[in-house]
Amino acid sequence: MLRLLFATLTALAIVGCTQPCDQQHLCALDGDRAICDGTHFRPCDDATRAEVVPCVTSPRIAVCTPSGWTFQSTPRGNGP
Repeated sequence: MLRLLFATLTALAIVGCTQPCDQQHLCALDGDRAICDGTHFRPCDDATRAEVVPCVTSPRIAVCTPSGWTFQSTPRGNGP
């Protein structure tokens, strides 16, 4: 019984500590360096290379490069 309680509390702690991903959290990175695209966290890999995510908290965009997600300034501040 104690093990079940501990497992449940651990699961709740992990779920409760996750970064939200919605339109207010565009460009947020999770612990695996995946980026929030407004709906879900997207990894930077061969399938997403050169994709762009506009950021909302600053005049930047995130670009998936061979080095991972990199941030670039934009003159308009609202993406490409």
